[in-house]
Amino acid sequence: MLERLKLTNVALFEEQVIDFDNGFNCLIGETGAGKSIIIDALSFVIGAKSDKLLIRNDKDFVRVEALFTNVSSDVIAKLASFGLEESSELVVSRSLNRSGRNDVRVNGSMVTLSFLKEVGQLLVSMYGQHENLMLLNDKNHLNILDSYKSEKTDSFKVELKSIISELALIDEKIEALGGDGAAREREIEILSYQINEIESANLQIDEDEELSKIISRMSGHEKVVESLNVVLDQVDNGVFSVATSLKLASKELSSLVKYDEKYDALSRRLEEAAIDVIDVVETLEDDKNNSYFDQNELERLIEREQLIKKLKRKYGVSISEVLQYLDEIVKKKDQYENADYEISKLEKARIALLEKAKMECDKLTNIRKELAKEIELGVEEQLVDLGMKNTTFKISITAPEEFSKNSFNANGQDSVKFLFSANIGQDLKSLSKTISGGEMSRFMLAVKNVLRNQEGLIVFDEVDSGISGQIALSVAQKIARISKSNQIICISHLPQVCSMADNFLKVEKFVKDNKTFSHVLNLSGDEVVDEIAVMCYGENLSENAHAYANELIENNKKFKASICE
Repeated sequence: MLERLKLTNVALFEEQVIDFDNGFNCLIGETGAGKSIIIDALSFVIGAKSDKLLIRNDKDFVRVEALFTNVSSDVIAKLASFGLEESSELVVSRSLNRSGRNDVRVNGSMVTLSFLKEVGQLLVSMYGQHENLMLLNDKNHLNILDSYKSEKTDSFKVELKSIISELALIDEKIEALGGDGAAREREIEILSYQINEIESANLQIDEDEELSKIISRMSGHEKVVESLNVVLDQVDNGVFSVATSLKLASKELSSLVKYDEKYDALSRRLEEAAIDVIDVVETLEDDKNNSYFDQNELERLIEREQLIKKLKRKYGVSISEVLQYLDEIVKKKDQYENADYEISKLEKARIALLEKAKMECDKLTNIRKELAKEIELGVEEQLVDLGMKNTTFKISITAPEEFSKNSFNANGQDSVKFLFSANIGQDLKSLSKTISGGEMSRFMLAVKNVLRNQEGLIVFDEVDSGISGQIALSVAQKIARISKSNQIICISHLPQVCSMADNFLKVEKFVKDNKTFSHVLNLSGDEVVDEIAVMCYGENLSENAHAYANELIENNKKFKASICE
């Protein structure tokens, strides 16, 4: 239910709070007073395309805030899906400045405009003579049909949804086993190639690290030999070798011991250094003499290293991971090669499920055809009341000739289309191709009265245009019936329709300081009678005008009381 709408800088409205009641709310007032602006504001706050023309001329921004209470479970679920707190009360606000910047909030939290549209579609249903109504879209017709006595179709949809889940699970299992015969053979071929590629490499754990060290050492062979020669020339150059010099120095110091004992220790240190130098020289000589370089061996090792790198790029970041992957694909290949029996069982289960689905779809089709006849009859009876005596309405239900897993979904197998003919002898055609705006308004009222769906808030924007007299009264009665299960906001200029309302809102326009403004007044009692009388007789009111208006209001109260019983 829309409880309150607050307008700020909306066209002719500078600041206005409008309170709505449950039941039938009627917006009345002269043409151009601003009734449609209120509907535009409501459309704006639930996500309609923004228009800067909505901003009042002397202001820089427009803002609309709407308070909805007792919202449906679908709305609450939608809030949860966006991460918002679940609440049965909803404050929706939207503002737009002249630079085109939107600010959209739901219960104080910023949301996207697309999310607002999704929520708005669940909160409000808009119907107007010139709008592209939901009824005109063939894609909506199946859901509209199923909303009539939905308890008769819901169980089949639940069963079909379960079957679809089971079919998806079977497909997953078959896919895990390599798919159908041809697909499985392709997978086995790929796995065989990969297994052979890895096994033929005969990988060893940490082999890549050892290869890297050996290759690095072999690649530096020439530099090593060259440096060894330089070092040996420096420390072991014949009689002038470092070791020889150290020995001579040690011997010379030892001759001084008889003069000072400290030279004994120094002499021994030089002798030990000479021994260390000799050991280093011998080690370097051995390295030089044993140094061997094989270019072919280096190339072989580099090639091996490149092979291992390629395998790691394809199958894992390390040799361990590559070998682990090998274990996995060996098992998978074995599984695929022995999958025929298991897949045969799954295929049989799938066939059984498709047969079951076909039965459920056929039953659902038959029930829809029965319900369609009821709706057709009910809508045509309603249309007679609305002055459309020669109309024909049919619901076309078709199913595919061949049944397969792709020919049905959770809604069954049917394609549904509403067909309409306004005149005797005129062929039945799709609604969008044959129905006029005025006919569409009355057709929509007829459908609503037959379906009696709960939609929350329904807005009728001059759906009574172009009618009068008894037909206008019939339209009023249809709207009143709908208002027993839905909140209604209706713009009308017809006394028969306006006098049926439960809540009367008058929109007036006035001029102040050379600026034009609109405001909304809640009417009651004699104010309502006066407005209805003006609609019937004009500004020159008489006792007869008031009497007729009173009679119209009282008769409508009796009618509304009768449909409450």
